[in-house]
Amino acid sequence: MRSTNANYIMLTLLLTVVRCPAVLSQELYQFKGATVVIELDYGDSLIQFQSRHLHVLLDNDNAEFGSKLEIGTLVNTKDGFEERLDLAADKNEVSLTGRFNVDHIETSNHAALNFEFSGVLTQNEVSIPIYGSAELQHIGGGGSISCMLGYSFEIDEETLRMNNVGYPNLRKVKVQVMQTILNRNNNY
Repeated sequence: MRSTNANYIMLTLLLTVVRCPAVLSQELYQFKGATVVIELDYGDSLIQFQSRHLHVLLDNDNAEFGSKLEIGTLVNTKDGFEERLDLAADKNEVSLTGRFNVDHIETSNHAALNFEFSGVLTQNEVSIPIYGSAELQHIGGGGSISCMLGYSFEIDEETLRMNNVGYPNLRKVKVQVMQTILNRNNNY
């Protein structure tokens, strides 16, 4: 198990460095328990899946991030029954890399900050440009957690069709992420 985690960390770090070369001289923070909620709108039905297994690498200095989710960790618990997405093994992982539209992620005391972000959502050979909104809330108290970062985006029906996502009745996908941000020694 430890070896698998180490391999994942190295692979994720390598992918982040390849996509974001400026990250090399910055501090990277890894979060393994971020929560993601995905809502699938099929027109006549709405299905919501949740996972607490989103892995995120965040560069506070440049406000760049990379995230990875194994789709098999998404669970729909409706009426006490647990339902998981059933996908082929080669479609089991999705990643999102991007940048928040701020100079840096503020971890010292601040009012709520609202901003946008852009990125690329990738699964297998399919990459979709993503644009969304984010909110950073400071948490006082002097513990190791500084802030809560929430961000969300939607993929509309036209984008789903253009990218041949493979679910013909799917009309919209909404994604929401919540994660904690740790304190830093060198706050701005």
